[in-house]
Amino acid sequence: MKAFVSGFCLLGCPLIVAADSNGLFPIPVAEWIAVDVPDNRSLADKVVFSDAALNSEMCWEVLIHDSVVAAKKAGESGGRASRTQLPFDVSLGRFDNPLEILQVDDGWLVGDHEGEFGGALYWFSSDGKSRYKISDHQVEGFVRILGVVCVLEGLSHRMMSVGSMVCLERDLKWRRWRAHEVAKLPADPLAWVVGPHSELYVFTGAGLVMIEDLKDVKVIWEGKDFLLKFANSMVMTPDRAALYVGFHQYVGRYVFKTGKFDFLVPDLEMIHRLTPEREKELRESYRDGD
Repeated sequence: MKAFVSGFCLLGCPLIVAADSNGLFPIPVAEWIAVDVPDNRSLADKVVFSDAALNSEMCWEVLIHDSVVAAKKAGESGGRASRTQLPFDVSLGRFDNPLEILQVDDGWLVGDHEGEFGGALYWFSSDGKSRYKISDHQVEGFVRILGVVCVLEGLSHRMMSVGSMVCLERDLKWRRWRAHEVAKLPADPLAWVVGPHSELYVFTGAGLVMIEDLKDVKVIWEGKDFLLKFANSMVMTPDRAALYVGFHQYVGRYVFKTGKFDFLVPDLEMIHRLTPEREKELRESYRDGD
């Protein structure tokens, strides 16, 4: 058994919780407690809620383990699962630290995302000696649907948040990969999972959407908490009844039957709360209408 710091109690004292040998929190997420978060909160309430969570010691990553939804402490990168490593060094000038990598039958697809400074999508041969640039997309991740390689790309900067789904295919004559946008997203894509009928569920900074047939986008749930912009992982329950999303301090749960989205914690005493001074400062800065 090993232990990690997983939050703060109401009085601000550290609360240590043991994780198992896989780093998983011992209580299945289905048994966590839903936090009472009224839907009609003011802007100041939303800011206070998000700021407290983002300043928590804990960031949860969700995954399926032994057919149940489990959670573990997310890595230093903010929760994204560890990525495949290229078997060769990459040198692309500014884009020399690839964030997303996918092995394909003719080599590697390599994507990078530098925020407001741009992004890039490249193809590399298996040995890394040949390469070409496919597009300037800011790659958040790759996903395969119905045998098609797709890219989820986007940008969140200041008050702007945009995203899209891009499909990749190889030109039959030149055998080079090409990219074409197939769907617009309401905001930057953050986490996603493929459903049982090849539909794609994508969590964005504005909530949850579903993409069908690689083109039709349907908004399932909308949210306005700043915390949503820091989603790091998402899974679907084996019975397909719900989606779970990893955040700072909380795990989110969307139930298909009810259409309700909850924020969950293992214990209410693990919630990090702001000092009265910090909460007062935020409420004065974000009064309704400001």
